[in-house]
Amino acid sequence: RYKRKIKLGFDPKLFTYQSLRRHFLPEFELIAIKDNLIDQLYINKKVKGKSFFQLSSKVAGETVRSKLKKLLNFMSKKKIDNIFISAPENVSWLLNLRGHDNPNSPIPNCHLIISNKGIFYLISHKKKVSKLIHEKKIKSYQVIEPKNFNELISNLKGQKIIIDKNTCSIFFENMLKKKI
Repeated sequence: RYKRKIKLGFDPKLFTYQSLRRHFLPEFELIAIKDNLIDQLYINKKVKGKSFFQLSSKVAGETVRSKLKKLLNFMSKKKIDNIFISAPENVSWLLNLRGHDNPNSPIPNCHLIISNKGIFYLISHKKKVSKLIHEKKIKSYQVIEPKNFNELISNLKGQKIIIDKNTCSIFFENMLKKKI
């Protein structure tokens, strides 16, 4: 054991409170880093890759409508206004989406907010969702650029949002704190 706590910097977009507590506390003094070093070095970052696509319900095993209906019933029973789904694999399953964002995984990098009225917003770059918009599987206004996420949250006046503390990063949890 150390007499003094070791300072450890972390990217709040990559970690949850629970994962940091489990792995680093109380031995370390954790310091959130505002600007990711990789992002600073990689200035000309462009949105690359092919557009997301939707699996047929035959391939997925269940329709998106059926999955959303189950989620909306849960939200109604628990009196939940909105739910923020931060884990891309959960968004992928719920909407039967796949993508090409990562070389060894079909999971598209995106997030989702669903209201208890069934209105949902996919947080992703529009370029990545262009095929779904063209196929009329999602409307253009339902796609929120990541840089506009805070604006979307602000427009959900007075409505509470629940998150999954196991998967929601510290960055998003802090952004949503007033609504949780």
